[in-house]
Amino acid sequence: FLSILRQKEKQLEDEIKKMNLMRNKILATIDTTEEALRSVYGEPFLEECKEEYYIVVNLTKDMSAKEELEKLRDHFQYCEEINGETELLLGVIMKKENILAGEYMKVSCYSSKIKSYLDSERVHVKKAGLYAVVIHKGAYTDTKKSYEKLKSFIKKNHLDISGDTYEDDMLSHLAGMNDDEYVIKIQIPVIPR
Repeated sequence: FLSILRQKEKQLEDEIKKMNLMRNKILATIDTTEEALRSVYGEPFLEECKEEYYIVVNLTKDMSAKEELEKLRDHFQYCEEINGETELLLGVIMKKENILAGEYMKVSCYSSKIKSYLDSERVHVKKAGLYAVVIHKGAYTDTKKSYEKLKSFIKKNHLDISGDTYEDDMLSHLAGMNDDEYVIKIQIPVIPR
């Protein structure tokens, strides 16, 4: 009887751990959603960002749509396996050279933000520093306008792009939004000229 009770207690402990992880994901998503709702869309600004951490899955340029979906499925599965506190929302990281060349749809990897550093080959560290930011509202395919506005803002403020760009979903299909109501935070690291 005691053995059965201990086994049940262990099962409950595991369930509580899973529930707490899900609760933390939901709380992080609530924070992001509230930030999206109070944001000013389409107006670039500068922001001093702290170091952040992402679980990433790299993509290759010759990858088929099916292979990309398989990579994405593997990414979500990995995020669950590590029991890391990943957010529910998905982001992307874009290479600096693609942004400079105006290739705003060339994703180098998908990313999921995590609360703290994790020792894993899939962890990517977003460096602390100054970022030029714009909150894009609209379909993902319309981000070009926001990127052009942001690059113009960077130039006008005598700054240079110093690294890869981070796109973090703030409101997306998870919120049951239409494509034209998506909200994406675009962050480009910058340094003075």
